Amino acid sequence: MRYPLIIIGSILAAGCTSSSTELPLDIEGVPLRREVSSEGITCILEGEYPRVREEESRKNVDSLNEILHEAINEAYVTGFQDCPELYRDMAEPGSSLTETTQFGFRVELNEQNLLSITHFATHYLEGAAHPTNVLHAITLDTPSGEEYDLASLFRSESPYQERITAIVERQMAMDDMEASPEAWTNFDEWVFYFRPGYLVMGNFFNVHALQAMQVAISLEEFTDIAREGGPILRLLEATPST
Repeated sequence: MRYPLIIIGSILAAGCTSSSTELPLDIEGVPLRREVSSEGITCILEGEYPRVREEESRKNVDSLNEILHEAINEAYVTGFQDCPELYRDMAEPGSSLTETTQFGFRVELNEQNLLSITHFATHYLEGAAHPTNVLHAITLDTPSGEEYDLASLFRSESPYQERITAIVERQMAMDDMEASPEAWTNFDEWVFYFRPGYLVMGNFFNVHALQAMQVAISLEEFTDIAREGGPILRLLEATPST
């Protein structure tokens, strides 16, 4: 499944990095499909979720897979059985109505003992003018299984929120992207993930036409406020191979 992304800000082709303590994870896609119907209302959920292939050299594959599986469950599967009830008032007696959710994932970064994955879904309700797109992301420390939130990337009490917001707004202005204040989501709803050399932010807007917008921010922007030993400095300190 393809999720439309519009990433603004320059993203350079990343070169190979030197080998880290552990080799990159081997990630496979596992198909999942659910369907539930009630009184003419049908909800369909289908896609693939990520799973780490078993390797003898790794001791925590099961725990990593549990984290990844739980992220997908929480985003798409939990409560799915109740989906028909959400549309009960919209369906005319004797008529049928179908909602389809397609989801997928993309490995964005898999190096320096870090795994950053985006997972995304398109919800389409039969007869709607357009689908609704949803973006989620998860970033893990692969040896420990620690899941990072945005605050954990930065030093305590650092102005990371203000800096990220300023960069995003500046980039939007440079690219002539304008939206009313009501169209913006709250900062705590923004999504982040890593690509080589960049912290990518998304989920800025609740308007369909702007939902795909993302901003790639060079990790160099955060050298003074990045957490010691955290993912940002770990990636910056990795020596590129030539």
